[in-house]
Amino acid sequence: MKRNSSPALRRLEQSDCNTSQDFSLEPAPEDEASPVPFCSLVVALWCGAGAAALYESGMRARICSGLLASVLVALGHAALPFSPCTLCRSALWRVVSRFALLYLMLLTFVLFQDISDVHAGLGIIDPSVGRPLPEKSYAEVCELYTPDSPDGAFANIWDRVDVFITAHALGWLGKAFIIRDVGLLWVSSLLFECTEITFKHLLPNFIECWWDHLFLDTFGCNMIGIHGGLLLLSFLGAKKYHWFGQGEAGYLNSIWGVDRRRLLGVLALLFVANQVDLNFFFMKNLLWLPTAHWICVIRTFAWAFFCFSGVRDLHEFAGDLGRAGRGCGEQMVLNILVLLAELALILKFSRGAFEASMPVWIMSSWAAVFALLSARVAFAPLLDANRLKVD
Repeated sequence: MKRNSSPALRRLEQSDCNTSQDFSLEPAPEDEASPVPFCSLVVALWCGAGAAALYESGMRARICSGLLASVLVALGHAALPFSPCTLCRSALWRVVSRFALLYLMLLTFVLFQDISDVHAGLGIIDPSVGRPLPEKSYAEVCELYTPDSPDGAFANIWDRVDVFITAHALGWLGKAFIIRDVGLLWVSSLLFECTEITFKHLLPNFIECWWDHLFLDTFGCNMIGIHGGLLLLSFLGAKKYHWFGQGEAGYLNSIWGVDRRRLLGVLALLFVANQVDLNFFFMKNLLWLPTAHWICVIRTFAWAFFCFSGVRDLHEFAGDLGRAGRGCGEQMVLNILVLLAELALILKFSRGAFEASMPVWIMSSWAAVFALLSARVAFAPLLDANRLKVD
């Protein structure tokens, strides 16, 4: 017997304008605004920040330019609404979307500054930061079994267990609440482990022992968080997201047979989920912020709320079940712009900060993956036509 969803969770899910289980939506208005003009304005301002960085300018000029760009972002958002869907959201999601806009404005302002200005500003806000932090490596001692150790036979494993282990598991529990698909959650988990291996030459935090990747991360915190979150969703009676449709052909066949719209939605989701975490580690490294600093904590919780609504928008946009032809949801577009703004900030501030180059075998592996995915997307119309003939 299906459990009725809890009243609190039901109100949270129905606070968006598209609430039905089967995505039965009204036809989109013909005058629905497009996010393209607003996105073009924001990207143009970022290009201006990049061009300004090529010329020497004083701090006052950089601050004035950043403030002007932030104001233009706010005015652009006010003048170019995304969709009528923004009018029927509850107060909670209006607050979340406005906070995302404020964060986008802040990132746009910071893009016009020098890294030294940012360090000085953070030092004024919190005198405990503003100076380089030692990076901890987790691969100094990789012996799994140490029977002669006075601290125990598995002393190295217990040395890794700290408060961040709990935070790690809770983070994946939150991702389970957001993505709601066991297959995609496992793909995202494995993808980030690959990302850690990819960038460990730049971030010492990513240097881990093999058993750390395998037992503490993949089949430890990640697995506990994923399946614990899904069990909690089932207990609360929350609906699941079917990113590859609801067929009976099996999960792998559904992935291979999915149309291009859904496939691009899944790839976008995996990119965002992976890049949000990757941005966190690069930004705290470049800005000299401890992992448990309140700024990092606020960003983490803010992204959790951003993604709760944004992933719902993406699921409906990519699912083409009554949504085809409608515009992108406001939160989805804001999430992508905020993510790209963080990435632009990382690229700007990382000049001269990292010296090591990526190993050739890693670049070759990712090139092969991108080539395979590009071929799958390019040939999606042909596969769709063959599937329709079979049906």
